[in-house]
Amino acid sequence: MDVERSSLCNCVVNFLLEENYLLTAFELLHELLDDGRDDQAIRLKEFFSNPSQFPPDQISRFNSLRVADPQSLLEEKEGLEEKLALSEYELRLAQEDILKLRTELQKKNESPINDLRGEPVDVSINCGPEFMRQKRDAPFSDLGPLKENERQDLNCAVKEYLLIAGYRLTAMTFYEEKHRDRVLCDEWRGKKKKKKKKKKKREAAVVRWIEIR
Repeated sequence: MDVERSSLCNCVVNFLLEENYLLTAFELLHELLDDGRDDQAIRLKEFFSNPSQFPPDQISRFNSLRVADPQSLLEEKEGLEEKLALSEYELRLAQEDILKLRTELQKKNESPINDLRGEPVDVSINCGPEFMRQKRDAPFSDLGPLKENERQDLNCAVKEYLLIAGYRLTAMTFYEEKHRDRVLCDEWRGKKKKKKKKKKKREAAVVRWIEIR
């Protein structure tokens, strides 16, 4: 379970950095450290500690953006709790998605795969350390021409992971960054229609993302 949680966290970290959600990534770094998960925060610490990318004055500005007055925090908390109350059903669906995806990935890893010549290839060859490192380090630009609705489904999957993992401040920051981009998913707007259809779309987007990576 810890390995699966760490893998999901690494995927979210890669997504945030590749998609340039820096405030969200910065908030996630602090929540991971506060949660005692330093091992999952290694890439984020290396990323933000690079002085050529982030001079000290910019890091100070990021820190200032994380500090808000109590009244604003209370209002944001109340607004987020209202959205969370409307998202309870989506969270249960997300947990089911995770279990289903884990089962599908386990089946794929246990089944032989064919190379371009149609010959069976040992899974251990394609899943060696170097191969996995290359896939892990592959930028999201290599995903190909994702449709906008597929990217929104990925955003929803990231949002649901942050909520399930308990990183509510990071989830709120992610929502605010997405809101500025005006690319919102229906769940964030509190709509409760067509949940089964949205679940299948979100699951398909995540499966495609995992297969391409």
